Amino acid sequence: MKKFIRIFAILLIITILAVILVLMREDRLSIKFYPGFGEGEGKTLVVLLPTVAGQGKLYEQQGLIDICRKHGAIVDIMAIDVQPTLYLKKRIVKKMKSRVIDPAKARGYKHIYLLGTSLGGHAALLYTMEYPHDIEGLFLFAPFISDPFVTNIISEAGGLQTWDVCPQYAWEYSCKLWKSIRSYVSDPERRSSVFLGYGTEDRFVESCQVLAEVLPPENVFTAPGGHSWKTWQKLWEKMLKHLKIAKPAGFTKVP
Repeated sequence: MKKFIRIFAILLIITILAVILVLMREDRLSIKFYPGFGEGEGKTLVVLLPTVAGQGKLYEQQGLIDICRKHGAIVDIMAIDVQPTLYLKKRIVKKMKSRVIDPAKARGYKHIYLLGTSLGGHAALLYTMEYPHDIEGLFLFAPFISDPFVTNIISEAGGLQTWDVCPQYAWEYSCKLWKSIRSYVSDPERRSSVFLGYGTEDRFVESCQVLAEVLPPENVFTAPGGHSWKTWQKLWEKMLKHLKIAKPAGFTKVP
């Protein structure tokens, strides 16, 4: 009996230490900075939010930062590493506010954009819906927005503009996010600052199409392919070519 109690006590201690370790890791958010041409008045920052893998370095490894430089975007870049569980219960929002956005504003960045792929796009939307005045614009690549059930409900209702009722058995979190997005894009200036890209065979194509319907057509980009970096590379190229023409705030030099 005593042996059993000792084993149980050891296992309990190990479990408690493991939980503490996980919680400590969840609290971590690290940043890698890529300087560009953003120094001086009117400087611009693009914050890269990672996929479910939680590794911002994938943007560099997959060539998206080099693509940005190739097109001469006048921006500084921050790639964020996060523990994936930080996305739960919107904890990523407060962490981004205190560790990334507010310090960037204090350093003098006047134009801050969020770029997110997949779950990173979800985080970008969560933050912008919470603090719309902090963000100049959004670049979303195949963002996860909601579960397919809610997406289908919206589509069957004729789209985001005509949908209103969230059934009791639906995920209320998803319904609230969609309604926040609808409210956000009802402002023409904000609507024009949201850029969406997705592959035609992407796993989240239905959600992307619902979002695309409430955005300016020139802000929506598609390419053959699925939910992959290869597809997002093509989309980022297309988007940057468009930005050279559209010239959103901060992407051009201040005279």
